[in-house]
Amino acid sequence: MANAELQARAASVFQLFSGRGGQWIAPDGIHPNDNGHAVIAEAVLAAIAGREPTIPEGLLSVSPGATSAPIQPNVPNESNDDGGGVSLVIFLAGIGAAFAAGIVVCGAYFIARGRA
Repeated sequence: MANAELQARAASVFQLFSGRGGQWIAPDGIHPNDNGHAVIAEAVLAAIAGREPTIPEGLLSVSPGATSAPIQPNVPNESNDDGGGVSLVIFLAGIGAAFAAGIVVCGAYFIARGRA
């Protein structure tokens, strides 16, 4: 029991994922994949039932071997390293156009309300 007063139970997955987390984690290196969600669900159900989690054989039979590398933040890769970013002129023109459109919409609102 995590908190006897609240009668809350804790479902820890750290030990379950130790050594096998690579096969239960999505390629982003952060979130669980479908098998990882199944392991977490088993941990939660076991905590509710007051028993030790039992990982299904189908999830244990897969070797934790090589997995895809996690995505590294702020590291350019092939998909976004083409050097074809938005030019500063187009970016500033877009800001100006959005500002002008806001003025037109506000003006139309005040004219429709008879405040102009």
